[in-house]
Amino acid sequence: MKKVVWALALLGFTVCGIAAAKETKQSAADLAMAQEMQKKIEELKKELNGTQWQITLTSFGGAKKGRAQEDTLVFQNNQIGLNGFSGKGFKPTNYTLTAPASDKELAVWETMQTSDLEGTLSFRGEWKGEVMRGIISHQKEKEPGEDYTFTSEKRTPIAPIKGIKEGESKNSKSSGTALVSTESQEG
Repeated sequence: MKKVVWALALLGFTVCGIAAAKETKQSAADLAMAQEMQKKIEELKKELNGTQWQITLTSFGGAKKGRAQEDTLVFQNNQIGLNGFSGKGFKPTNYTLTAPASDKELAVWETMQTSDLEGTLSFRGEWKGEVMRGIISHQKEKEPGEDYTFTSEKRTPIAPIKGIKEGESKNSKSSGTALVSTESQEG
């Protein structure tokens, strides 16, 4: 009987040891994959930073349904601004960037901006090569929301804004734009 108990105990320890070894190998693989994904996201952020995108905003809900307007998305100092809304009190904000494993060329970004007078803007965009598309939702207090799709087929590089540290924003007094100044567009 003692031999059977010892045999079962030995078998149990062996099985647990094999399972632990597999779990350690899996954890190391998961860690390596997470580190690789983080590196890819940092590279994508560097590529996106310092660009502006001429976009067409088209309302698909609310009072302005079907109306299209031109605007500019600006990625500068690791923040995003929408020029047409910066004059309404929406300041540039940081954004989250993810890279789905299923598509190595696709990047997805999201952010929210608030204005004391104009409410909240929620953004979600997809970027692949020279194409940017997404949705912007504008919610005002006690008013129906306005939802937009946006598309762009081309990005334009812009120069860094001098004297601005990463994570800070610039509010241009003359143009009403948040991240683009005449200095940054020259050259």
